[in-house]
Amino acid sequence: MSINTYILVGLRNPGEEYELTRHNVGALSLEYCMAQWQKDARYENVSRKKSKLYESWTYRYWIRDTTSIDICLVFPATYMNLSGSAVKSFVGTQNDEADKIGSVWVFHDDIDLMLGSFKIARNISSAGHKGVQNVIEQLGTKDFVRFRIGILPVEGKKTSTDAFVLKKFGKKEREALNSSVFPLICDAIGLAFASGIDRAQNIFNKRANEKLPGCSLPV
Repeated sequence: MSINTYILVGLRNPGEEYELTRHNVGALSLEYCMAQWQKDARYENVSRKKSKLYESWTYRYWIRDTTSIDICLVFPATYMNLSGSAVKSFVGTQNDEADKIGSVWVFHDDIDLMLGSFKIARNISSAGHKGVQNVIEQLGTKDFVRFRIGILPVEGKKTSTDAFVLKKFGKKEREALNSSVFPLICDAIGLAFASGIDRAQNIFNKRANEKLPGCSLPV
């Protein structure tokens, strides 16, 4: 049997007070994907783990009878600016730790992208995102995959970015995320598993400036 492992990390602040906040959109996107996979017979939930630093679920996605992919969904239990500690701790539980860093995909909010859009990137700077910066510092490299999920409102950046990212999404924003953005992220993940992250990046990054019919939010 051939098994490849992918580590998908949804950055977040833990606790009820931060649920549905803009800073938690990375974790929200993976929670959406996990809910979809639970309905799909090709995805087998094989384990769950909880530690002081993270919660994780592992799904085995069967491509063929003899070939599968292990998908580890990791949700840090640390606050955002200490996310790297959780990621490094989880990666350290895997065999061939150095090799596994190349299979880390980090999902996070991005104030430089319009709400309703996302882009796939690799080997770029944190651009000031404290959670991503801590992951870079803890792993000792920025050469990992990132799903940058836009949260910029149509009127542009707020005066206080720190306060803005800790506010909850509005009803219309949540509807747009659940009806279009998160499903597209799931599609991009599936394509990346099947054809490689470069293929997914080439296709889905082109969608970043397209408009969702009947909605002011681009997807």
